[in-house]
Parts: sequence; structure tokens; C-alpha cells
Amino acid sequence: MKQMKTLLILALASFGISLLACSPLAAESYESDQIPWSGYWWPSIHGGLVTGNDYRGHPAPLEKYDQLVQGLYPGRSTQWYTDQYYDTNALSWFGLCWNWAQAATFENIEFYPSSENNILFRVGDKKGILTAANTDNLVVSENGSTPTVFHYWLLNYIQDQGKAFVADLDPSGELWSYPVFRFDMTSSARVGSEAVSVTIYYADDMVAPDYMGTQTRKKTYTYTLSLTGEGHIAGGSWTGESVEDHPQGLTYVLTPASETPHLDYGKAVEIARSADDFLEGDGVDAVPVSPGTYNLVLMDEDAYRIDCRAGDRVSLEVQRLAGSSEDMLVSFTDADGREIGATRIGGSRFSDAPVYRLTTASGTPPYTLTLGQDAYRDPNVYTLVVDVDRSFQQAAPYIPSFMWSGFAVTNPTESPVQRVSLTSYDEDGVPIHTSLGPLTMKPGEKRVLLLDQLPWRK
Repeated sequence: MKQMKTLLILALASFGISLLACSPLAAESYESDQIPWSGYWWPSIHGGLVTGNDYRGHPAPLEKYDQLVQGLYPGRSTQWYTDQYYDTNALSWFGLCWNWAQAATFENIEFYPSSENNILFRVGDKKGILTAANTDNLVVSENGSTPTVFHYWLLNYIQDQGKAFVADLDPSGELWSYPVFRFDMTSSARVGSEAVSVTIYYADDMVAPDYMGTQTRKKTYTYTLSLTGEGHIAGGSWTGESVEDHPQGLTYVLTPASETPHLDYGKAVEIARSADDFLEGDGVDAVPVSPGTYNLVLMDEDAYRIDCRAGDRVSLEVQRLAGSSEDMLVSFTDADGREIGATRIGGSRFSDAPVYRLTTASGTPPYTLTLGQDAYRDPNVYTLVVDVDRSFQQAAPYIPSFMWSGFAVTNPTESPVQRVSLTSYDEDGVPIHTSLGPLTMKPGEKRVLLLDQLPWRK
């Protein structure tokens, strides 16, 4: 794995560490306060953060970041990362494992999918963006190829401070870095020396980008420490298989920072920590939804209210997107509690997700759409499309031109007009977003609507 830039190097040439125990045979186990999370290492030859080639295609993680902060993709972060890191001729092991490992040791995050401004960020998107944001960190770095230094790091960071650190654990010329967070150590003391066997535990990066949690691996090293008359470590040497296979570079993060000039570290963390979506209510009443297309997350039961008049035709579509192993439960009821439609949407985690569609003009409005699943350990992500055909509608096709920047809506009657709304549709007639209303227009009221001033979701 390609190692990037180290800003601070501390040479720990001499130090005194007391023996773990004074008995002839000692056994100790220590674990960091925070368990690092497993993440993908994003190989340079694929450039998945901008191409999506080894993930879910477009929009790729950094494209979603640009879409959120700039309103379009590909944007500045995407272009910069493409120029600096995406290389189809790179060695197969070049990637961002060093950056992922640093992010995993520093940021204590339990990742869930979320929808930000109607942009769906999956777990892999979030981990990828946060990995890209850990490319210019201020770190302590040390050569761990000597057992005295490695022993010091175990005791100083994990045992004494409860902190995980990053270690290159590949003995070859390749660099494969992992977050080390626990060790089990046994030692046998003799006069002037101590034989040590230590098993370290670390988070793995050989996981799918959307992996949730920590996949743990372990490795055992043996070495002998030479001791002074006061019982302090004076030197050491690897023993057994560890002579050829032992840790290399060690890294501890002091301050994270992004090398990408247009990728804000604080924003990356904010995205990573977010959960669920923007249509969450108070947990008691159903959330009103207007015609449009919504990208949502099912972390607990979702309930939506569709307001309309009797006789209006309501159409809805629920598409369960691939990525969850849980089934989705769908129920559509009217104001009298009568169930008009219900289904269970299932399917394989890696298959094309099924779609549930319903169109009705019967029943007593308002209608309620309720979505759930048997358990929420693995939340579904889904797209909801809602449309209402009302008794009166007027289509105003948008013809891009400097001559046409908006339009006016007027109520010429002597009575108020209720439930006036403005919804945009694509060329196939699918509702995109209700950007105005529903509202009530007073008698004689006129509203001028400039297109560049209308609220819209990306």
C-alpha cells in the first residue's frame, strides 16, 4: 500500500521501560479505548473514489461530496483527486490503506447510510470520503523494525494511553498499514533478558466498502529484550519467524488534515457521522410529503402522509436499493385505517432491488405510507416516488432561454384557492421535486416565480 506524507518524525533512540511484571512468567492483555473500524483501501489503479469502478459506479464517493457542497459533479475535489491519485499504471498494491488506517484510529464513528439534501451516502461513500480527507495528517512516525521500538509503542499507546496506532505489517517491499488496537503479551524474565511473545489485533481492510463494523485479524511476534541492572530495556532482537516477518513503519495521528484543497475535513466528518435522512419526524405523526423523488434510509419505521382531495389519483413507487439483507415491509392506508395495499419487498443483497408500485383514487384521504423491516441492524436504503394527479393541473414546459426566466401564478377569483403547488417533472413524467407549496392563494393574489430563486433539492 502506498505510504503518503509524514509530517513529524520522533526518534525514540533511548528510553527506559520497566518490566511488565517481576514474576518469572507474566501475561498481560490491553486494548485501546476506541476500536478502529474496517475500511476499504481504494487501489490507485481503480480510482474508485472518483470512478466508482470498484464500488457502485457513478456518482462515486467524491462526486457525491462535490454534488453536496458545490451542487454538481464532477467538481473540484473529484478533479484534484483524479489528477493526484488515480493512476491506471500504478502498482497493484498502491492505494490508501495508510490513510484509511489513520482515519480509523482517530475518528470514533459508527457508520450508517444517510441522505443529505436528497443525496444518498452509503457506508462506503462515507468511509471513502473520510479516507481521502486523511491525506495530510500531522503524525508521530517511527521505524518499528526493531523490537524495542515496537514494544515501546505497544506499552506507551495501547497500554498507557488506551490509543490505537498504525503499523505497516508487511515484511516485503510493499506497504500494508493497519490500525493496531489490542495486544496479548506473555514474557519470561531471566537475569539480563526477557523473552516476549505478543499477539497483536488489528482492523482489516480486505472488506467491501460498505462493510459495517470491525473485521479483526491477529498476528504473533516473538523477541528478546536485553535489560539493565535496574530492569529497564536496553535493546532487543527478533526471534523465530519474527526475524524475517516483523512490523515496519509505525504511525500515530496527532491532527488530521486533508491534502485535497477542496475537501474540508470537518465536512467529511459531519457527513460520516450523519445517519438516517431529512424526512424524519417526531416519531409520532406521519411526515407530510409532496410529489417528488426522495432518496431515503430505513433506520426505524418511516411513516409519510400524502394530502390530497377525495378523487385525486395518488401514485407511488418504492424501490428497495441493493445493499441490505433485510426485507422491507410496505403498507398503504387511508384516513379510515383501511389498508389499500401492502407487500414485503425482499431480494438478495447483491441483486437488482425489486420495486413496489401502487396507484389509487379510492379511499378517504389523507393517505399514510408506512415502511419498516423486521430488524434494523442492516438498514435499507430506498427511493420513494410520490405523485398526485389533481382535478386541475397546468403543465408549463421549461424552455431554456434568456427570454424565459420565470412565470406568474394568479388567483383571479373572489375565493381562496387551497393546495396550490409547483412540482417539477422530468421528460418521462416522473416527479422530481415540489419546490413551492402546497399553499393557499388569496383572492386576487399574484405570485411571480423566478426559476433561479426557487428552492430545490439536488
